[in-house]
Amino acid sequence: MNKPLSTALLLCLFSISNTLSATLPSAFNAVYVARKAGMTLGQVNVSLRYHDNQYRYEKRTVTKGLLSIFRKDIITEVSTGEVRKDKLILNTYDYHLARKKKSRRTSINIKGNKASGQHRGKNYELIVPSGVLDRASIEIVLMRDAATNPLNPISYHIVDKGVLKTYTFEQAGNRKVKVPAGKFECTEYHRGHQSDKRATALCLAPKLNYLPVYITHSEKGTKFFMELVSYHPLP
Repeated sequence: MNKPLSTALLLCLFSISNTLSATLPSAFNAVYVARKAGMTLGQVNVSLRYHDNQYRYEKRTVTKGLLSIFRKDIITEVSTGEVRKDKLILNTYDYHLARKKKSRRTSINIKGNKASGQHRGKNYELIVPSGVLDRASIEIVLMRDAATNPLNPISYHIVDKGVLKTYTFEQAGNRKVKVPAGKFECTEYHRGHQSDKRATALCLAPKLNYLPVYITHSEKGTKFFMELVSYHPLP
């Protein structure tokens, strides 16, 4: 991940996209398959729901394929908060990795300009700017902002593993992709850490409210893929 910047620099130098006026994506259920070198690693179930002025974004990953013979991992991520005029106000985030002989948890609680929680069993407290996100809810806001393309690159403040960071996404043009859910015209975005050692690209489909339909991540010579299997809008 990128090295954290100081709070002062973040507040002074960056324009936060979570303050822009655009429409948040509609509620949905989506299923992805994660692969590496042609081998299925897991299934990822994603859901976005709204109730009154609240949102709940949940991701659940379960090992599948040959990997499931050796490991029974279940990863859940849940982000909750308020919706105010198409802006997300993060309240809580919880990450939980459950494995037979291992469990890992990361939490975030936001109150005003303060974030607190736990990462790897250690407590932390941070001063955070308005509009701060977690690494799950950032996906919702990117979908919103990609629909209007207000800035290129687009930057966001997030709390990740107990540290305040900036995630930046830059548009890299349009492309066609074929995934298990079908063929899609997409707008491609690259994350700011592009390098020979680490790179992330997301293909967002306008047809599905800019939902990511194809994601690639390369790290230390290994390339991972995540492809959309199904998508269902919710009331």
